[in-house]
Amino acid sequence: MVFEAARYLGERWRDERSDASVAFDEALGVQTARWTLAGYEPTPPEIFEALMAALPTEAEGATFVDVGAGKGRVLLLAARHPFARVLGLELDPKLVDIAQRNLRQASDPERLVDDVSILHADATTAPWPLEPLVVFLYNPFAGPALSQMLDQLEASLEAHPRPCVIAYLNPLFLDLFMERGWSLAAEGGEDVACWAWVRASRG
Repeated sequence: MVFEAARYLGERWRDERSDASVAFDEALGVQTARWTLAGYEPTPPEIFEALMAALPTEAEGATFVDVGAGKGRVLLLAARHPFARVLGLELDPKLVDIAQRNLRQASDPERLVDDVSILHADATTAPWPLEPLVVFLYNPFAGPALSQMLDQLEASLEAHPRPCVIAYLNPLFLDLFMERGWSLAAEGGEDVACWAWVRASRG
């Protein structure tokens, strides 16, 4: 267990200092790279792009939602794809402030989406947008809270049927989705960078 924790921290340490990570922040004039003891870990840009290359639905017309949006890196990356809207949900108000600053300061010639925002919100109780959904999870919480979030999301999909897929990076609780009837649409990566796309049974 100690070895696994050390390996995990080593992977994250390298990710935030990788050429791609540093270059992303420098190019956009933002500060998204440093992980925090409160649980924020930046998603490596190359891993996000690998995920997006396997997106099992259309980006056009969909709202992208990053659950546990942290400092806003994934919001900025998602804005390079033709979503209708990009939205972050974040429980930590300090990270919300940092993300809002990054969204204001970012200068990105690759940006395609104008409507990009982050809300100080609890994803286990927050209402979901009514457009088709592309949701991103980088392990923002453990099993019980994930179940609460899925209860809320599935109730929304039941009341307002629409397509919904979830990108799950380092999918520690993937079995929970399978038990609830979600289907595996794609998977890839390895070690702490493994990922899966899952599709809702409703919608």
